[in-house]
Parts: sequence; structure tokens; C-alpha cells
Amino acid sequence: MIDENFILSASQVEQYLQRLGLDYKQDKNRLIPSEENLKYLQTIHISKIPYENLSILLGEPISLNGKDLFIKIISNNRGGYCFEVNGLYTFLLKALGYKVTVYNVRFISENKGVQMRRHRIMRVEIDGISYITDVSFRNEYPRTALRFICGKVQTDGISEYKFTQDEYYGYIMWQKRTGKEWSKIFGFDESPQSEIDFLLPNYYCETHPDSPFIDAPHMSICPIDQHITMAGREFTISKKNKILVKRNIETNEEFILLCKTYFGIEINKEKADVIMRKTRHKS
Repeated sequence: MIDENFILSASQVEQYLQRLGLDYKQDKNRLIPSEENLKYLQTIHISKIPYENLSILLGEPISLNGKDLFIKIISNNRGGYCFEVNGLYTFLLKALGYKVTVYNVRFISENKGVQMRRHRIMRVEIDGISYITDVSFRNEYPRTALRFICGKVQTDGISEYKFTQDEYYGYIMWQKRTGKEWSKIFGFDESPQSEIDFLLPNYYCETHPDSPFIDAPHMSICPIDQHITMAGREFTISKKNKILVKRNIETNEEFILLCKTYFGIEINKEKADVIMRKTRHKS
């Protein structure tokens, strides 16, 4: 069973902040709940802790218990996908004094119809104002927390975003990239989720034959105004929605080097071989 009452200890909070490049004592002003600090935390978080699904490819069971997430992401210097990274981030926000409500959202794709709820986001309340925050995604998504206000166009310096009400979904988050039209990203309602509510969608993503996570690496990290991704054998570096580098990963050695250099993850030869063989099978 999952531990609904997990709380990060003071020592764990300090280690978590170190992983983000912050000092618990010297950066105390950055840790006080505020709009500015929440936006800063999201921006720094996505630049330090990668989105990645390597555990699934390696057959390593995904635990959503807080203590296991801390060991994997902080102690072992890894990343994870949304149920993991946003799960642990929820515990950090609560430890810092933020009021957090968790939602489970549906991605919206015109070609796939209505999709299941399988992405975790957080709503944060500060002085009576609501924000949506998300630190685990593989595509170009908001790099700072957004005010949860319908109709208001907001920017993170890369793309524009807005929320609208919807009869079916409840709310929809829209994105407008440079030179593109507005597109729907995901829909959600205001039903609060408990940790246990993510066990089934996590199990689906981890094991179902239709899951997009089981047969190729998907990795993402967002330093400053860049977006660095790995999707299968394709490695890409973009800056402000413009592609700077795009190439195929040809060897296991190249995969190992990219994981270490850009995503901060150490992968040995045996694990790289398992991952790349699965990726070859997909192609």
C-alpha cells in the first residue's frame, strides 16, 4: 500500500534543495511561499531533475511511495516520469509550507479521442490565488507556475498559455508556440487526488502494451531557455522553440554519453544494451 502520510524530514528537504542547487540556509528567502518563489522553484527544478522512463525499460518496478521516490530521485541522482517527479515535488512544496491540491489530467489529441487520466499536476494556493505547477514533462510545457485564471494569456518567455472552461473536461490548458496557432494540451477538473489514485494509471503506463513508455527511452530536461530531449533514438536540443541540434543515436556508447552529459544519469553498458535493444525492436 502507498503511504498517504509521507512527510519529508528536514534533512531530506535539505538534500532535495541541494539537488536543485539551493542551500537551505543561504537561500531561505527563495523558500518562503510566494508567487515569485513558486515560479523560480519550477524553473530550477526542470533544469536539474530530468523527465525519464529508463526504469520501465529496465524492468525496475516503479514505486510511488515517498521514501522510494526520494531514494531514486535525490539519493541516486535519477529522474522519473510525472507520477514520480511531480509526486516527490508535491512533498517538497508541502514541506516548504505551500497548500497543495493534486489533479490527474487528460492529454488532448485530436487524433486519439478522449484519453485516460494519466498525468499528475498540482494546484497551489498562495494568499488566495491559485497556480498550476508541473515539473515533469517531455514536451515543451510551462517552465513556470501559471496563475489558474480562465482567459488570461500568460507567458513563460518561450510560449504563451491560457486556461479556458470546458463542458466536458472542466478546464483546458492551451499553448501557443512561436509562429503557431493555439492548441489544447490537457483537460482536467477540480477533483482532488490522493496518492493511491495514481497507482492504476502508473501501472498502466508501466505495463500496458499500448503504453508509450515501454519500448523506447523518453527523456527531457530544460536548462534556462533550452529544451533537451531524447525520444527513442532521436536526440534534440531546442532553444526558444527553434531546433539547434537533431541527430540519431547510433551506438550504446553514444547513448551512455548523452545520458551522463545532458541528463546527469549514469548508465552502465549492460543497462544501455537492454534499453537500446528495446529501442531497435520498436523501429
